[in-house]
Amino acid sequence: MLGAFFLVPLAMIVATSFFHRVEGGFYTPAFEFDNYARLLGAYFARALGFSIAIAAIASVLTLAIGFPFTYLLTRLRHSSQSLWLILILAILSLSEVIVGFAWSSLLSRTAGLSNLLVSI
Repeated sequence: MLGAFFLVPLAMIVATSFFHRVEGGFYTPAFEFDNYARLLGAYFARALGFSIAIAAIASVLTLAIGFPFTYLLTRLRHSSQSLWLILILAILSLSEVIVGFAWSSLLSRTAGLSNLLVSI
């Protein structure tokens, strides 16, 4: 999927940058810096700045919430830690990607759920 939906379109974009567009929709092989000149324009600078700002805000918020929560979680009793971790995994298991990991964890030999099912 990575190759089909990311690498192939990226390769097509890079390949077209080595061609000159001729009227009528045709391309002739010719490397031109004009194809890259638009990357230095204001539009792409704004888009890049916005993307970096969103990434920075998300990183700061994640660290600001994650570190104190993790520190407090490590100071709890084992039973309270287990309860919090179960709640967190229950919330994260709403994602289809995490559902497989959650089931894999729950049914592993060390999780206890499989031991309970075996004993039943």
